[in-house]
Amino acid sequence: MRLLPRVVLLTVATGVALFGRPAASEPIRGVGAALPKAVYAEWARSFEAKTHVAVSYSAVSPTAALGELATGHANFGASEVPLLVEQLAAKGLVQFPTVIGGVVPVANVPGVAPGTLKLTGLLLADIFLGKVKTWDDPAIKALNGELDLPSRSIRVVHPTEASGSTYIFTTYLSSVSPEWKRRVGRGFTVVWPVGEERAATVELGSFVRKTFGAAGFVDFATAADEGLPRTKMRNREGEFVTPNPVSFQAAAANAPWESAAAFGLLLVDVPGRGCWPLTAPVFALVPHAPKDSNQALEVLRFFDWAFKNGARIASEAGYVALPPPVTALVEKAWMRQVKDARGTSIWTGPGPGGN
Repeated sequence: MRLLPRVVLLTVATGVALFGRPAASEPIRGVGAALPKAVYAEWARSFEAKTHVAVSYSAVSPTAALGELATGHANFGASEVPLLVEQLAAKGLVQFPTVIGGVVPVANVPGVAPGTLKLTGLLLADIFLGKVKTWDDPAIKALNGELDLPSRSIRVVHPTEASGSTYIFTTYLSSVSPEWKRRVGRGFTVVWPVGEERAATVELGSFVRKTFGAAGFVDFATAADEGLPRTKMRNREGEFVTPNPVSFQAAAANAPWESAAAFGLLLVDVPGRGCWPLTAPVFALVPHAPKDSNQALEVLRFFDWAFKNGARIASEAGYVALPPPVTALVEKAWMRQVKDARGTSIWTGPGPGGN
């Protein structure tokens, strides 16, 4: 999750109506968290090739995002952290997941091959609390006896900008470490007990890549793009799991979507074999009663197309598509909750030619 408070602006300009669908009277604009920016961009390129609907992205602040949704200047939003049912009702919004990402600890440990270092949640919390100070600390050695760990100081680095990655990371540490929960807690920004600061994810990743002994966290897509050395993490089942689309998919498949009000799940430390403990869904927000039904339908058709055609694109961009049972639940929610001025469901399915 790259930067929560950054937002993606989506503009869909419809020209000739294809497949019998009406062209939107104005460009469709969306605002959302920057975490899904890469996958949304790839989806948009393929969607345009199929439908001639052009999609472009830019970023604004989260406050501006909700403001634009409230005023009707935007047609949909996105967030790495789900809104509460009460918040959705107050703002007249409907929420649903669109894609799955993940947050990953990254560490540049001299002499240790990328992807071989194993950590637990409690040990990770102690590193970021400043209690574990060197890479050859007995607690790290106990988990990694086969590795030649150096006697080098751990240089913790963390972002200064508010981000969804920080929210997921600190939520996870709060769930596994009572001391972290008491001293630091969770949030888009927190008062970090120790460490160096970097303003943005790219800067943080560059610091880890170039600095021996560095430890931080980024979203998986950034880690993959930058070639950062990721760690394994012990999940709730006691397995040491590698962060990748397979372990994200396991977490998404094991989540109780059907019983979650407004799909409001954080996939942090979910039970189930093979699950990555810092998995992160991205949620879209659309008005319950949009001012322009045609524009609202185009937004839903974009996501419907992505659900049905975007799995490979998502995987190549470092994300995971939603499991089909979840997308079926999402489209049922569209039918029930997104209505026009007459109270009729806006979602009528893909255009006659299919998305």
